[in-house]
Amino acid sequence: MASITFESFIKEQKIEIPAIQRDYVQGCGFTIEEQDKREAFVSRLINTIADDNAKPCHLEFIYGAKNNVSNRFIPLDGQQRLTTLFILHWVIWQKSSNDAQQKYPLNLIEGFNYETRLSSSTFCRNIIERQLQDENKTKSLGQRLKNQPWFSEDWNYDPTIIAIISMVDFMEEKLNDYNEVQISSMLKKLCSDQNQISFDELNMTDYDLTDSLYIKMNARGKQLTPFENWKSDFIKYLEKAFGDEEYTKAEVGRNSQSNTYKDYFCYSIEHQWTDLFWTYLKDEYLKLDEEHQSKQYPCIDKMFMNLFDFLCMYFYYVKNPATKFEYSKIGAVAKREVWQNQEFIDALFGTLDSLCRIDHSKFFDDLFYICPEELPLNNDNKKVRLFRTKQTNLFKLCVENGSSMELTDLLLFYALIYYCNEKTVKTVDDSLKYYMRSVRNNFESDIQNIRTRTAIQLNLRVSEFDKYNSTIKTLTSKADNSVLSIENCIIDDCSITRGNNAVFDKAINEYGIHNVLNTLRIFCNESQILRIRLLVSCGYSGTYLSDCIGRNRYFWGSKDRWDVLFISDSRQLSECFADLTQKIIAAGEPNLIINEAKKVYTQGFAYYILNYDEFIDANGSQHHFAIKNNLNEIDWIALGSYSSNPGTAYHADPLAVAVENIVNRINPNIKMALYKQYSGKCPLSIVKDKIHWEPLFSVISRKDGWHIILGQCYITEDIKNDFKIQQINDQDYLVPISINRDMIQVCADLIIRVFIEILDYEVKGI
Repeated sequence: MASITFESFIKEQKIEIPAIQRDYVQGCGFTIEEQDKREAFVSRLINTIADDNAKPCHLEFIYGAKNNVSNRFIPLDGQQRLTTLFILHWVIWQKSSNDAQQKYPLNLIEGFNYETRLSSSTFCRNIIERQLQDENKTKSLGQRLKNQPWFSEDWNYDPTIIAIISMVDFMEEKLNDYNEVQISSMLKKLCSDQNQISFDELNMTDYDLTDSLYIKMNARGKQLTPFENWKSDFIKYLEKAFGDEEYTKAEVGRNSQSNTYKDYFCYSIEHQWTDLFWTYLKDEYLKLDEEHQSKQYPCIDKMFMNLFDFLCMYFYYVKNPATKFEYSKIGAVAKREVWQNQEFIDALFGTLDSLCRIDHSKFFDDLFYICPEELPLNNDNKKVRLFRTKQTNLFKLCVENGSSMELTDLLLFYALIYYCNEKTVKTVDDSLKYYMRSVRNNFESDIQNIRTRTAIQLNLRVSEFDKYNSTIKTLTSKADNSVLSIENCIIDDCSITRGNNAVFDKAINEYGIHNVLNTLRIFCNESQILRIRLLVSCGYSGTYLSDCIGRNRYFWGSKDRWDVLFISDSRQLSECFADLTQKIIAAGEPNLIINEAKKVYTQGFAYYILNYDEFIDANGSQHHFAIKNNLNEIDWIALGSYSSNPGTAYHADPLAVAVENIVNRINPNIKMALYKQYSGKCPLSIVKDKIHWEPLFSVISRKDGWHIILGQCYITEDIKNDFKIQQINDQDYLVPISINRDMIQVCADLIIRVFIEILDYEVKGI
């Protein structure tokens, strides 16, 4: 086998560094050892072509395969050496005389290129095809390269380009010991038979060699991915642990050499299981143009490892319910203990085979759906609504996120693949829908009622995985051909209950599923205010949350928080909803129900809820109130926050808010201020202007009526008589509760009368 020089070799064929190769690294000198190796190698190369008496420099074998059609040589081992020879020729050419450059043009080595990434390929092509425009010879070649107009800033992050530039500067520094004539002589040697730098080519195609040889000899190539490392380790374990034992649930028709655990895995991972992941990659990959396809070759390794990690995490918590160590923080040894277990391995094989059985183009959409409405308009196919999941394809979520999936998604996906494996599922049927609905409802019932924050959230915990696992197995074993009606499915999928349907049981038992669904539709189609009024019309008195600023804190429901009522206060809501269903059957029209309730509730909190929008929506429409003692005792505060301590946020008197709105509609010239305070009641004031906010007249509501706490001088005898005002002391006048008019009407009229007196004072100059 004759030796050949780089320049002679590249005359005969192009050299293409393939995408499978790692980046160029010989130019890097991060460690002392790397610097020493670079120093020795480059010095040896330069000395060989500088000294006529130097010994030949033979670089051993360059392994690769030649494509006779494109006339390209693809090196599999020797990439680093070939790249260094390419750089050496380029640097010497740049440092040679003009005559030498013209005699030995740079296009001699234009056949060399990198295909590891697009930026590396473009860079290598540009340094051959384009002359350096910066003629400032005081700068290094590396600096001049970076100053070229075609050099992209992004290339500073390409490891191959950075390493090439580093090697360029290093070689240039080594050549500083030689003058232009000597360097030109080196160029001449490189391009002639005097070149003593050579290597032997081994064309694997000519010798009918396989890439297994490359794998063994290219330990210096790209590092193996975590998937490849794990796969090698896993195959060894299967062989050692199971030997000739067969995997009893092997898919029929799988053309593996045998059904031993090892053979079944080795065959499936290269065929059916790989195809499973490729399905999710190919569409996006094929959308890319040819250049980007070569740059971003699809890799299923990460997707597989995400699925594997998901299963590892699940089994880790199932087997270690009392562990104090988070899965994300355990090491490789602890993870190995998880997967070196037959139950896990059977689950892994079963999961992959189950996922291969189904038609991914429609399976998940046939089973699940996402809905923006509180109550689905219909559900003729009886699909299962996912309340907290962003997409129906749980497998896609898994391979994208692995063990970092949300717990709800993780548990639902495991429940699905466990059932599919146990029942050998190929398509979605009613039994699977019923099972997944049962699973979802079971998890949704594990809630934490955080009353202090006016919220309902799931209480799923990794420490309970063993319990969830038992539940999944139990529901799978009990799964039969049970079928829910379409109406049941729609109610079941309502987001204000999320499958916690005990609140509807009484109404269903008394009035039937059809009437309950009709009532629920009417309720969900109404505004937030009308919903509250309908519930109050049926005896609802608010959901108690906690104590706050010396009062009891109640909630009446608001957008995205109706579950606080229907789930956490289901006992009270059950009675109310049954009554509402009966009233809907009888009256049909919600406003008729509310009008009848107005005849019943002629005073107290329910009265103001039923009659004043401003009262309900006081302080940001939160429908969140602090109430002292009895609900009907007039001492109410509209809270402005859902936090655990809303008393520290601004709040307002809902009666005063309603008065302010009514007065502004009647006479917009009255400048008013509703002072929201951190504690205590909030006075309503007429102010001189809305710049300085100086109060002229102020009232505040109490359980016995309105108290005038500022501006008593504006209270004339006529006003006293008309409003039956009582003077308690010099600083406190009381406007008592009227039999004929409610507190909002009384105060609105009083404010308008007092404003007239204030104007008179200004005219008289008092």
